[in-house]
Amino acid sequence: MTGPRPVRPVSRTLLALGLAAVASCSEQGTEIVLTIRTDFHVPEEVDELHLSLHAPAPPEGGAPFDWEASYPLGGDPDEYRMPATLALRPGPTYRRDVAFQAELLKDGVAIARNNAAGRFREGERVDTELRVDRVDSFACPNDPAAGAPEDNIGGPCSSAADCNGNFCLDAARFPAFPGGYCLGQASLFASCNPLDPRSCPLGATCIYAGEGSSGAASYLCLDACAVASERGLAHRTNCDCREFYACDPVGGVCVPGCTGDEDCCRLWTDADGDTIQDSGEWTAVEDCRGTCDPASYLCVYDGAQGATIGAPCVHENDCPADSRCISEALYGVPGGMCIRDRCDLDGHECDAGSGCASLALGYWACVRGCRVGSGPGDDGFRCETGQACWPVEFSTPPRDLPGADGYCWIGNWTPITVHNVYSPCTEPADCWSPHGLGDCLQPAPGATGYCVVHGCSDETIAPACAEGGGGVCPEPVDHCARACTPGLEPTAAGCPAGFACWNYRGTGFCYRPCAGDADCTAPWTCNPVSHGCEV
Repeated sequence: MTGPRPVRPVSRTLLALGLAAVASCSEQGTEIVLTIRTDFHVPEEVDELHLSLHAPAPPEGGAPFDWEASYPLGGDPDEYRMPATLALRPGPTYRRDVAFQAELLKDGVAIARNNAAGRFREGERVDTELRVDRVDSFACPNDPAAGAPEDNIGGPCSSAADCNGNFCLDAARFPAFPGGYCLGQASLFASCNPLDPRSCPLGATCIYAGEGSSGAASYLCLDACAVASERGLAHRTNCDCREFYACDPVGGVCVPGCTGDEDCCRLWTDADGDTIQDSGEWTAVEDCRGTCDPASYLCVYDGAQGATIGAPCVHENDCPADSRCISEALYGVPGGMCIRDRCDLDGHECDAGSGCASLALGYWACVRGCRVGSGPGDDGFRCETGQACWPVEFSTPPRDLPGADGYCWIGNWTPITVHNVYSPCTEPADCWSPHGLGDCLQPAPGATGYCVVHGCSDETIAPACAEGGGGVCPEPVDHCARACTPGLEPTAAGCPAGFACWNYRGTGFCYRPCAGDADCTAPWTCNPVSHGCEV
């Protein structure tokens, strides 16, 4: 009686020859030939196979048979490849059921497991296949450290009591979160700081969650997950997120995912503007090519024929494969825009006409390239109607546009030709907009604000701030801002009504006022005299 004898397949042809050789030397041809397959990358995602089997004692008497062993996976001579094939002949009899369990590991951490069963029959060879695929995954090798169990971050909840006093996104009020979701903070209005990991508890990450009613940015502590391996290979599972929750490839946090193909072929329009996905706000997408990946809970699309990065879109179904739609309805981008997230990871490279650009801290995406300073009709513009060319840093510039230093985004083209940066305004149309980058900065929605120009850190845009004097280009906001004197009351500091003087490392600029430190997010603090944030 022997245990498993592994065959190290190199190709389908050699694998078949190996199986034949194994079968030919078995006693009476009685054995189970077990083939283990997977869709994980070897050895990037898994590097070890652990196999165990159990055969109960036969009815006529005798001892049960238990056996287990581990095999290194990879491409070296002393490692096994996948699929792995083993010849099994346990026990003294040939009429018994055998249960198998295969487990895949990475750096000693169990990633996925699955089970199979076979039955020995005397004088016969029995072929059994056992798959351990992404759908069987329950972890990623580099899952973030979990927080305190009582905090239940990302776990199901119906009230704050289930979240150790933190806020519960209960399904009754937040139907987009099935089963509820525990945040890592006590309130929706107590923003964390994306620049300070300590502002969220262990196991959570600080993520932008839109603007509140005051117009100030809101940030939430969500359950952290691993987007990619340490070598930059994107994980294809939801890692340590709950069932029906996906690991968002942009933020690295667990968010509601798809539960079926129908979720990938619906279009949401926030008709009542309450940011809640009501049942009557969904419409079906015609000729949809989207499916829900049961391993990642992310929607996967075949890609629209002829679609390109930067092309107009209404839904992901309009875009190339492995990309998403930044729609006009939800994001305000004129005509919508197809982008590809995380082009900094292997397998997410950009198509011709687009480049990999840094759009935020640690976030890279494929976007349509252009030349800063160009406008509609100019050579090198290439943006859609209503868009402008914004300065950006490319890690991989568009191959077909040498010298591209910008990407297409929301533009504001006005007929105003007179410089009026820092002048009062109530909407973007009131402002001079060189290169389509002018805007109206308002202290609150609907309030009177003042005109600014975005992207002033770029040498092409910078002169817009200098003209007329009285302005600065502070790094945190990267737009022309009214200069002011930090530490003074708003009226004495030199800011327009409704604004306060912020202090960024000695540079004062007029921005939205704060009432307390919660309005600034750490490490910024609110000056009680100036009502401006400072750092």
